[in-house]
Amino acid sequence: MCQKSAINSPETAVTEMLEGMSYAFPGLYIKPEDGIVIIEKDRGDKVALVCGCGAGYEPFAAGFVGEGMLTGYISGKMAKAPRAGVIFSVIKRLAELNKGGVLVLILNYSRDVLNFGLAIERARCIGLKVESVVLVDDCARWKMMRVQQFSNLAYKKGVAGSVFAFKILGALSSAGAAISHMVAEARNINYRLTTLGFVTEHFCFPGADKPAYTLKPKEVIIGMGMNGERGIKSIELTSARDVIRVVMSIILEEANLGGDSNVFVLVNRFTSMTVSEGYVIAKEVYKYLAKKKLNIIRLLVSQFMSSFDAKGAHISVLNVSQQGMDWLQLLEMETEAYAWPNTKMSSINPGYLMDDIVDDFGPEPQAGRGMMLSTHESWIFRKVIEAVCRSLIDAELVLNQLNAYYNNGDCGTNLKSFAVAVLQKLRGKKDCFEDVSLVFQVMERCAEEVMDGAIGSVYAALLCGASSSATSWPECFRGAIKFLGIYFPMAHGYRTVFDVIDPACQDFLGHYELLGEEFWRVALQLAVDKAEKKCVETFSMKPRVGLCSTGPAKNMDAGAYSAVVWLRAVNNALKRLLPFDDVPPPEEEDWRHRLQYLLLSLRPTQPLCPLKDKMLNLYLTPSGMDFADEEDEEEQSYFELTEC
Repeated sequence: MCQKSAINSPETAVTEMLEGMSYAFPGLYIKPEDGIVIIEKDRGDKVALVCGCGAGYEPFAAGFVGEGMLTGYISGKMAKAPRAGVIFSVIKRLAELNKGGVLVLILNYSRDVLNFGLAIERARCIGLKVESVVLVDDCARWKMMRVQQFSNLAYKKGVAGSVFAFKILGALSSAGAAISHMVAEARNINYRLTTLGFVTEHFCFPGADKPAYTLKPKEVIIGMGMNGERGIKSIELTSARDVIRVVMSIILEEANLGGDSNVFVLVNRFTSMTVSEGYVIAKEVYKYLAKKKLNIIRLLVSQFMSSFDAKGAHISVLNVSQQGMDWLQLLEMETEAYAWPNTKMSSINPGYLMDDIVDDFGPEPQAGRGMMLSTHESWIFRKVIEAVCRSLIDAELVLNQLNAYYNNGDCGTNLKSFAVAVLQKLRGKKDCFEDVSLVFQVMERCAEEVMDGAIGSVYAALLCGASSSATSWPECFRGAIKFLGIYFPMAHGYRTVFDVIDPACQDFLGHYELLGEEFWRVALQLAVDKAEKKCVETFSMKPRVGLCSTGPAKNMDAGAYSAVVWLRAVNNALKRLLPFDDVPPPEEEDWRHRLQYLLLSLRPTQPLCPLKDKMLNLYLTPSGMDFADEEDEEEQSYFELTEC
């Protein structure tokens, strides 16, 4: 059962919250409709410190904007990452006001990392001095991953302990430290910081009728994620002492703390936990650490970060051995942030005019950044893009059904919106297709503007990488995967879109280089075959990342299947536009020619799809399926057929 929410509407709750905050703290520049909270003043040669995340975790991190802590914060919608366009706009404005550069602190959640990465790259393209550090302090998923013999930081999230980084780095910024020194200190904090949480009651999204998850009576979940991701351990609630004993034993094991270590400790209580309960927990934490002979230099107890209306707490331990006095001075420097003790921000009247910050997606798509196509080649390219858009529109039902096992089932709808936006954006612009990079830039902008969820950020990142490396088709593949890997490092076997795209890309590049440029058809066909095979393998993979980790193991990944849809559409379109029936049987015993002939001439017109058997459990109409090769389509362009 959910608590009653004192809001007007779930859709406007975030905007109205920020509007109310602007009345309470006039010393901050707050633009509610875009989720922007910044210090709007010229700070000379100092470094700006920026963070952002979805709403629902207040006072994190808007409450920590003020001199001595964050310089800016960008809020997304409820539990949604902020958009890259807004992030870029804030970075640009803060770079004007902070000549020392902008240091971006990113919480390690997939869409946050991707959207901030896109914004950072755009800022660097226009010459801004921007650095970033991904904050990773939650040891729950890290412990689970190491037990399962995985070693990828995508599993380790940024949670309440990040406030230590805000305070120490913010104090360094106020003192005029260089951005290189601040980056080094941020990484040092990352290495020394460990956080683990627990929940005793569920949470509900604002306005929801049922909780995001349920707990048994007296059940406590250790390591539950901020958005309801499964924890690492379930215990019975007997006393606060017993719960803290379990939590702290895991923290000390993961932090590798020994006797006589100096530590800062933070106790973060969630929304529904009372102040008295918070201090009972603080007492138990203090006694446990004292018994282990650790020196507690500072103990902070407050509500730093919430998980909607959940009841629970985070315990964060920062090892300050050999850093203690320096970091203690920085921790105790005065700050104006309202969620930190002794703030002055609520009484400040800035007395100066603030210019509005306009949402900015960065420079407009620029021509001439990649290879140029002839008139005939551009016509083929246009037809291929149409085929990709058509295939994504037709696959909406299948993708939604696959996605509904873990999330709200909108993966197909998001990709359909993206396809329609591309068709509308490029309608009547046939000349654009002579510039490959320009088309990919337009598609990237569409992905970012119309798609919600991680799938939109993934495809925006892939298209950004492809557009910046569009000197040849193989380089498009290589650049897309490389860019995605920079901001979203993912290992194989996590059951994501990466499990299909990366093997298909590597297969295409390998065969392209092995067989030679003239056999690109073979390389593409083998890449599609590899994608289908890898997509089938996701059926039996255990989901390991994000909300998918709460779903059943025996089902294919929607993102992985979406990659198969468009790869198959590219291949099928090129078969129609460049018929393979003209391939002659090889006269000489050349294995490369024979391989091409076998693949392209003897391959059945309607090949058996390895995905079909795995999709039989989806009760959908045939119009939503996309298993066989497309039949010949009329020549009339889909760009002209699509309505605005």
